Amino acid sequence: MYYSNYKWKNKAIVYSGENKNSFVIYEEILYQFPAEQFPNLELIGKPNAYELDIDGEIAFMRTLELMKRFSLVEIDEEINDSIPMQDIKTALEKSEVETFNSKDNLYYQALEVGYQKYKSRLIYIFGQVFIAKNNIEFVDALEQLLLSNNPIRNIVNNLNVEKEKPPFIKKSELDAVILSKLIEKSIEEVNRSSKQIIVEISLHDCSSKSHNAEHLTVDPFCLVNEQEPELKLNPIACIFDQDGGSRSKSPSATLNELLPFVSNKLGLVTHIEELSDSHGNPIKIYRTGFYKGPYTSLGRHNSSLVQICLGKGVDPVQSKVSGICEAIERKNAQYCGNEPSTLSLPENLPHRYISFSDLLPYSQTQIESFADPNSQDFNRKQAVVSYDNSPVNWYKAWSLTNSEYVYVPLVCCFANTPFNDVKYGFWHSNGCAAGNNKEEAILQALLELIERDSTSIWWYNKLVRPEFDISRIESSSLALIKQSIGSTHDFWVLDITNDSGIPAMAAIGKNKKDNGFIFGFGCHLKPEMAAQRALTELCQLIPIRDQNGAPFDFNSVEDEDFLYPSKHLASTTAYTDCENMSINDCVSHIVSSLHELNMEVIAFEYTRKFSPVSTVKVFVPGLCHIWPQLGNPRLYQTPVKLGWLEQPLTEQTINQQGLYI
Repeated sequence: MYYSNYKWKNKAIVYSGENKNSFVIYEEILYQFPAEQFPNLELIGKPNAYELDIDGEIAFMRTLELMKRFSLVEIDEEINDSIPMQDIKTALEKSEVETFNSKDNLYYQALEVGYQKYKSRLIYIFGQVFIAKNNIEFVDALEQLLLSNNPIRNIVNNLNVEKEKPPFIKKSELDAVILSKLIEKSIEEVNRSSKQIIVEISLHDCSSKSHNAEHLTVDPFCLVNEQEPELKLNPIACIFDQDGGSRSKSPSATLNELLPFVSNKLGLVTHIEELSDSHGNPIKIYRTGFYKGPYTSLGRHNSSLVQICLGKGVDPVQSKVSGICEAIERKNAQYCGNEPSTLSLPENLPHRYISFSDLLPYSQTQIESFADPNSQDFNRKQAVVSYDNSPVNWYKAWSLTNSEYVYVPLVCCFANTPFNDVKYGFWHSNGCAAGNNKEEAILQALLELIERDSTSIWWYNKLVRPEFDISRIESSSLALIKQSIGSTHDFWVLDITNDSGIPAMAAIGKNKKDNGFIFGFGCHLKPEMAAQRALTELCQLIPIRDQNGAPFDFNSVEDEDFLYPSKHLASTTAYTDCENMSINDCVSHIVSSLHELNMEVIAFEYTRKFSPVSTVKVFVPGLCHIWPQLGNPRLYQTPVKLGWLEQPLTEQTINQQGLYI
């Protein structure tokens, strides 16, 4: 077994051994996998060592099928065994650091240490040393966060592969003097700091780095309301109703609360960075991300291990807030195993339930296509089989319409669950939202659901809709939008509001050079804000329009009448005056509007204790999704009901290009 002498602190090396096992070195940890876990891994040449370049902390979060694309690395050094905790204790015996009680856990060893008048906790975990204040409760939180931000290690744990151990090159021996001095310095640092910090010490190069840990809490990934899922709306004043929608705090105040949670080691969100393509534009697009991981495999899709999110907003602060909140909204939705659920036949549940077909109304033709290996839909991540009424796991939610409990399939409530139920249905982010409080999150989730419903009915029926007058948008915001995209794109906004009465807009951009189309969508109780949100989403999507592997091909969009404003229709929608409405009143108004359409609003809060914002998932069975769910009668009936079409289209005559944006 060999290891490259290439600088590898932020690298991963993959080997294929003679016994047909695969080995991965990542973040100073050696993993051994059975070869059958990676049947598509084709390694050529000898000694079969491939370097997988990791850009910071992100690029290794790819499926291992991609490893064959990376170049061969020469190897010439053997790997030694790990440095045991006893060696660290021995080094400390020769210093002024005192050692006291120790605690061994499955993943870490904790040692109480003292230097001069200070006491701290030394944590040895995954081949890394951390120094924290002498509070053992936060050691467990540290372990959970480090595991959360290393999905490879999580997969190793769940696969029960051979125990991992930190590798070290022969010439890299533990320098007892340097290590003890670093620990002394770190003990002083964590105790003298007015803030809660944790110091990370690398045994590889004897360096240290401080991490803000003020946000740490006991049981960070437990749900805040796991005992009581009833959702009661509290009165929440709308303080800020400009860029980003109706909020109870300004974006700058929210951002200050969010930033401590952005950390590649101890954060809910691992990074935030400006999208390079938005450099020089007044409207900035920020990319955020977090680590996630399936339980027992690396999945078929490149997004299996890292979730990338994008923020939008006219103001850079709002764009940052948007990107971080979207990441937290999806991070909190990752299944942790502590979510209360009920395994049951649907008829044996103590309350009413919503079934898979209510949430994912695919047509029979689609179901058959998903099962056909020769169909292009066979490998879609949206593919399901018909539910056979067998026992599945259920999660208790709350009906905001009827004020009663309703059971929902668990796999539709949380992402990356380990249950076979996922063959019947799955989680997706539609209807998930984050907010400064649950009321704000519910409002944003409802607006997203209605936006997708309006978009779906417009797109699949190719409805010609009236133009929205963008001069109604606040002048300074509109000027920034024009500066950002006006030189490269012609653009306009269509009013696609339907029978819900909630303003929804589609922003259409057309490239001045190649005539390629790009879309953005928005929804808000104020039509001007709905149009502005659609335009900022347009700005958000332009830089990533042609990225490799995108599920939607904008270049295949044909130039048709429904993409342009009607020459005969004027926007006549009667909008509700929401100027002085509180956030909870906005929610109640939308719930009532949907109730008039015989639709029920079902929701649950999934905020984790570690989360700086509230996160909520909302379902409205009957609304259309932008993905083609062609068994939903509303998709065909609504245009006829509103007089936009004389006859309903059919599954064969609607727009055949699925809107997989």
